[in-house]
Amino acid sequence: MHFGQTLRVLRTTAGISLRSMARTVGISATYLSHIETGKLAPPAEEKIRRIGQVLGVPDGYLMSMTTRLDSVTTEYMARTPEAVEFLHAAATTGLSGADLLQLASVIQGQPLARLRELLRAAVDEEPPHTAPRLYDYLDEQHVCFLSRVGTQSRLFDVVAERIVADLPGVPAATVAARLHARESDACTGIGCGVAVPHATLPELKCTAMLLAILPDGVDYHAIDGEPVTLCFVFVGGSSDNREHLGLLARTARLCSHDEFRAGILKTRTPAAALAYIRETSGRIG
Repeated sequence: MHFGQTLRVLRTTAGISLRSMARTVGISATYLSHIETGKLAPPAEEKIRRIGQVLGVPDGYLMSMTTRLDSVTTEYMARTPEAVEFLHAAATTGLSGADLLQLASVIQGQPLARLRELLRAAVDEEPPHTAPRLYDYLDEQHVCFLSRVGTQSRLFDVVAERIVADLPGVPAATVAARLHARESDACTGIGCGVAVPHATLPELKCTAMLLAILPDGVDYHAIDGEPVTLCFVFVGGSSDNREHLGLLARTARLCSHDEFRAGILKTRTPAAALAYIRETSGRIG
């Protein structure tokens, strides 16, 4: 997944200007612009964490695209970026190496089910979800397979027609126009064949989502030049900005995994695609 383009999509969706973000994070606007366009590598860890704080998304979602550790740790942290939150909490709390080794021995000595029981008993609640789950917004009517779409413009027309089926009183032309307008801020083709077009309509009271699977690919003018094969569409009200950011961050993280993208493209029915998303999300997060 392209770190810079994903960052740009999140930033513009949050309504934060390039200069404002750069000033808040403590870097130059030129430097940030070069990161977003891929001319420069992602910034240092502390800057990525600060960017996550400004955007209001867990910094693990951004860090998981850049962290370089041993292969086992890297794979786990990419699959479960909440691990970054855990390590950050351990560091700020002041846990020592000995404390962490003792905690590791407890973890290794207990069955997983027992560990979860102990954790829930300790906090007296179910574990929180750091971002919305995609499958909470999708059903079989909101997953479609589209062939021979051809262009981005045609794709927007088709997905707009389908998503307004659950948005009474909202014309498909209005949704398509808003999707086009959003692209003028930043292309939502974030790389690896994934696009996340989204639009805000003040009159809406809830967020609607659609997944379009595009076996033939669509020329989307994406950051890496690759045709888009997975298009996650989000349409919501003006008060749902944080929800949009959470969904975009969750989607980008899941789609950064080759396994996730390839698995969805192998499905042949909406039911199979949904089952795969639910199963894989349980492992990846």
